Amino acid sequence: MRVRGVDLRAAAWWAGLGALAGAFAGFAWGAVGGRLAMLALRFTSPDRVRGVDTDDGFEIGRVTFGGTLNLALGLTIGGAIAGVLYVAVRAAVIPAVRAPLAALFGAAAGGAAFVSPDGIDQRILEPRWLTVGAFIVLPAAATLTIVLIVERLGGGGPGVRPPAPPRAAAVTRMVVTLAGVALTAGAAIALADAVGQVA
Repeated sequence: MRVRGVDLRAAAWWAGLGALAGAFAGFAWGAVGGRLAMLALRFTSPDRVRGVDTDDGFEIGRVTFGGTLNLALGLTIGGAIAGVLYVAVRAAVIPAVRAPLAALFGAAAGGAAFVSPDGIDQRILEPRWLTVGAFIVLPAAATLTIVLIVERLGGGGPGVRPPAPPRAAAVTRMVVTLAGVALTAGAAIALADAVGQVA
């Protein structure tokens, strides 16, 4: 079935692939990786932090089924959304830079979103480099995983866009890629500012 030249079945196939890749990445790096990072910080931080609520509402030193389930569901769903967004723009990004740009964007945007100078996590958890580093590395790994899975499994996937003149397609890719670089640079500046205040 086509609507304005777009094959809806092909679009659904790509959206499903992106959602599955994102859900896996969100669960693996967000839920599992995040829990492991929290566990490590629990043992490396002073005893006085036990029982204190983190910025996300989790009690340091206490692992509950409900809290773990909420964390897993939230990050899995968030990852699925990120995966769908990636497949929506991937064709308009220069192929050679998709993986590194996604990883850098994940590190910068994810870090800028989670590293807060006013947050409890950055003020009481130690060592500081692990607290800040985890918030940067985990989103970067998640976004890179999404790209690698989609590009690996989607190599023979169906096309979803009507053919465009080569020159127009090349210009579009250049513009969208540069826009991605600009967004990443802006997020990196915000992250650097937050890290500078936390350090």
